[in-house]
Amino acid sequence: MKARTVYTVLEETALKYPEKEALKQPLGGGKYRTWNWREYRDTVQQIAVGLREMGVPKSGMVALASETRAEFYLADIGIMTSGAVAAALYTSLPYADQVKTLRASDATVVFVENEKVMKALKDAAADPLDVQWVLLTDDSVRALGEKKMREDPGVFERIRAEV
Repeated sequence: MKARTVYTVLEETALKYPEKEALKQPLGGGKYRTWNWREYRDTVQQIAVGLREMGVPKSGMVALASETRAEFYLADIGIMTSGAVAAALYTSLPYADQVKTLRASDATVVFVENEKVMKALKDAAADPLDVQWVLLTDDSVRALGEKKMREDPGVFERIRAEV
C-alpha cells in the first residue's frame, strides 16, 4: 500500500475531478488565472522534477517568501513532492528578520512573490545570500521539470519512490 501523502491526496483528487476548478488567483481588473485539478497535479510534478534538476536534493531546504496566493501552493506542494523541505517565511516580519530565518534554514532556493520582495530581502542581508532566486510567477522551474520529464518519462516516479 502506498503511503498517503499530500501529493497522493492531490493525485487522487486530480483523477476523480480532473477538469474541476482547484485554484483561482486574482489578476486584477476582475480577471483570474485558474488551475483545474489535473493542471494542479501536473504543475506540482513539474516543479518537483525542476527542483531536482536545479540541484535541490531530497531533504534539501527551499524557502517561500510570499503572501498567500495560488502559486505559493503550487510551489509548496511541489517542494514537498520533490522530497525537499518547504520553509515558509513569515511575511509579517521585517525583512531583516526574514533574512535571519532564511540563513538559519540553509535554503538553497527561494521562491519569492515578486521582484520587490526579492530586492527587499537582498537589501536586508548584510552579506549576500547564497541562494537561487525564483519568482513564483516565473515558470522556469516548471519548464525545467517539464523538459526533463519529456526526456526521461520515468523521472517523476523515481523521485516519488524516494520520498
